[in-house]
Amino acid sequence: MGTELGPQAELAQDFSATAQEISTLYPNPPMEFLFSGNAGTIHDFRSSEQRKKIGVPTNCGVVANKNQEIMTTNVVGCAALYLKGTNSNIFVHLTPNSEKGLGYRYWREKNRDELAQASADKVMASVPEEEDKSSIQGIIVINVGSETGGDYDYRKIRADADRYARLLEEAGIANVKVVEVPLASTSVYATPEKPGKLFVCGADTEIEPDGRLHSKKIAKGFWVDIDPDQNVEYVKHGIIEKAA
Repeated sequence: MGTELGPQAELAQDFSATAQEISTLYPNPPMEFLFSGNAGTIHDFRSSEQRKKIGVPTNCGVVANKNQEIMTTNVVGCAALYLKGTNSNIFVHLTPNSEKGLGYRYWREKNRDELAQASADKVMASVPEEEDKSSIQGIIVINVGSETGGDYDYRKIRADADRYARLLEEAGIANVKVVEVPLASTSVYATPEKPGKLFVCGADTEIEPDGRLHSKKIAKGFWVDIDPDQNVEYVKHGIIEKAA
């Protein structure tokens, strides 16, 4: 009789597979990550000496010290938020529509603005008191959106991510930029070896002539700058002539 895997075991397998994927793209891959908390929560792991490598499940977040590695996987319709402070870093795996308070879009809800504000407030409440919010640099990583006009059209995803970034800036964060990457099922990795960058990897994805997305069975990865002055447009929209 086979053993039934619970959600935590499935998550562990997911992280293990991603670590193997990253190892083909980055010479110092993260392995044996520990996993953080319950859905809708942001945990402070700065003082935990045992947690050198932290995994962030969907709809969760962590506050980490400068020596800890952090990774999240399976960013599909979700987004990865990273806030780089002077003494600590915050990493949150935002969902499109979270009932537990770590979403960023909420397009299905009538009170979407209120829900997004509550989510941003929860993120801001996790910022350590000793951090100067005006010195924190942030980034939101989203996957490439389609050009079909649907719920996951790039214009709608980008507008919602930009709105969420503005909420954080209005709460005192110095700058939060949004980066759209040409990937699907994306993993995002932060390492103290490169404190000003995030490593992203996932399925190489392109926009078809009809505006839909096509994800190849090819892993693709690259470094993304957190610095707001380093703005790179990884995805070019509106340049493909649509099929009649």
